[in-house]
Amino acid sequence: MFAWNCARGSTRLERAIGVKTNPERGGHVRDVYVRDVTVGQAADAVIEVALNYENKDTGPHFPDVGGHRYSQSACRTGASGRST
Repeated sequence: MFAWNCARGSTRLERAIGVKTNPERGGHVRDVYVRDVTVGQAADAVIEVALNYENKDTGPHFPDVGGHRYSQSACRTGASGRST
């Protein structure tokens, strides 16, 4: 997946970039490239990688996540409420 030169913002935005999987789903999430993303406000996180989505942490297919690159991105206001 490639994302570049993007802007995200909403008063209801929980996270700007989210990867979600769990051991019941399994599979591969590889080669994610994110660059030059500007986020106005994110309530929880700018980037979240959840390996236990839906609170499922056991199962036969543990997810394979790797090869992610995040660079030159910025968030104006994060979970702390402070401007960055």
